Amino acid sequence: MSSRTLLILFVALVVVAGIAFILNRQAENNAAEPTPTPAPTPDTRQFLEGVDMGMVSTLELADENARLAAVYLREPDGGWFQTQPTQTLVISQTVNSNVSGLLNLTSRRTLAEGENPLSAYGLETPGRTVMVVAGREDGNKIRHTFFIGNETPAGGAYYLQKQGLPGIYIVPNFTIDNLFEMLTDPPVASPVPTINDTEEVTSTVPITP
Repeated sequence: MSSRTLLILFVALVVVAGIAFILNRQAENNAAEPTPTPAPTPDTRQFLEGVDMGMVSTLELADENARLAAVYLREPDGGWFQTQPTQTLVISQTVNSNVSGLLNLTSRRTLAEGENPLSAYGLETPGRTVMVVAGREDGNKIRHTFFIGNETPAGGAYYLQKQGLPGIYIVPNFTIDNLFEMLTDPPVASPVPTINDTEEVTSTVPITP
């Protein structure tokens, strides 16, 4: 066998060995790299799913820290009436808008109830409460009670508990703020001013065709 043939065989052997080495390294890298897992989906919840405005009969708001409370009743014709702290008609469109926000309220995230003490969320003795009464198809009515805790450290949301449900929920603050704004700024229509001053007509002008 000539030296040229030996050289060709040697080069071919080196090439094959190189290809085998590269393939082995790629296989090792693929085995070492973990398979990416999708990010966990936040545990969201719509608290009043299936409840519409026509089923709501009562809305109660209480802020013990500010010593304010209000009760609103929804009449069969859809109008709202305030019974506490005073009895008066209110702007139904405003109340409907704020109650709709509550009906559509969805949590951004759910925390395990035992993950931290309730005091960490301001829910050990919550100062603010929202209660809505809604009817069911069988004619019975259910009270849905929400306890509002502290604002989250990042802002823009509150910690919330719903009576009867486990867990601590993080909900957007604008829905809650709109509801409690009705305590400090009640949606009462401004009264129409009455006309007390009249001017006596002392002269007349004849009307000619």
